[in-house]
Amino acid sequence: MELLHHFVTHTAKTLSDQTELQNIWQTEVVKVAFKHKFLMHGILAVAGLHVSVTRQCEEDDLSMLAANHQDLGLQGFRSALENFNSENCEALFASSILVACYIIASSGTRFNPNLTTGSIFNEVLLGAVVDWIRLFRGTDHIARRGKMWLEESPLAPLLVDGLFCQITQPMDEKAVKEDEYIASLQQLWQPGSPSTISGISSEEAAIYDEALHYLREAYGRMSRATAPQNNCTWCYRKSAETETAHQCISPILAGLFWFVQIPSEFFEMLEQHKIVALVLLVHQAVLIKRMGNLWWNRTPAIKVASSVYSTIPPEYHFWLEWPNQEIEYAP
Repeated sequence: MELLHHFVTHTAKTLSDQTELQNIWQTEVVKVAFKHKFLMHGILAVAGLHVSVTRQCEEDDLSMLAANHQDLGLQGFRSALENFNSENCEALFASSILVACYIIASSGTRFNPNLTTGSIFNEVLLGAVVDWIRLFRGTDHIARRGKMWLEESPLAPLLVDGLFCQITQPMDEKAVKEDEYIASLQQLWQPGSPSTISGISSEEAAIYDEALHYLREAYGRMSRATAPQNNCTWCYRKSAETETAHQCISPILAGLFWFVQIPSEFFEMLEQHKIVALVLLVHQAVLIKRMGNLWWNRTPAIKVASSVYSTIPPEYHFWLEWPNQEIEYAP
């Protein structure tokens, strides 16, 4: 009961930077959880980790309690996923978001030692980063699969609106310069460039082109990202008064949306430790850093930067200098 109370009064407010969505996590998601135990376990798992941040003396006990709830929640989640339907799609959708949040928030706890700074140069770290990204993409898959049901549910505002994708132009001079720099990363695989890495096929280059295109859009969105005021709804939706899209965007969405846009083949390249894929990933980590100092977002950008730096050959570290500086990672 204490964890549930903490989730409703505190944790739910950290899962979004928008009041409307915070209210949905506080009320509607909890209502669904009373009908689906696996979602309730997911809520208690994330709440347990959140409490542990403020109770250092109880961190191990709370981490153990959170891990227990997470295990129970995943068991029910997997079972429900095998029978995906209109009755459980809301619970599965909300649970998938909480699972992604739990995985990254648990890094550095006694029950997730592979993500601690003690093993920061271990290949397991990069694998864990890629696994987390896959989990996050799974949330989008569930949203697409149950879209027709979710759009008619109280959880509908949690879905990403298509208009969000259209606001991508850099907003100021700094953003324009960053866009020019991000565009220059194409030198790594563009034929004829002095920086071109040998052995990159045309098919592989096409995947990098697509990932870079979406990365430039992501930087453009983040340049417009500001925490919305008071009870502002999704800022990229059309206003009822003006019928035009607002010009501010959620930093959380701006920082994460790239992961659901890039082609699945890109992850195979990450797992193969392809240099270009890793360089693009660490530049995306800059946007994760810019999402803000949320309790569950304290370490992922640093972990991406450290894992990439320790994986690629030293002669390519030059391409990591700017993102490492932005992330505040000092090798």
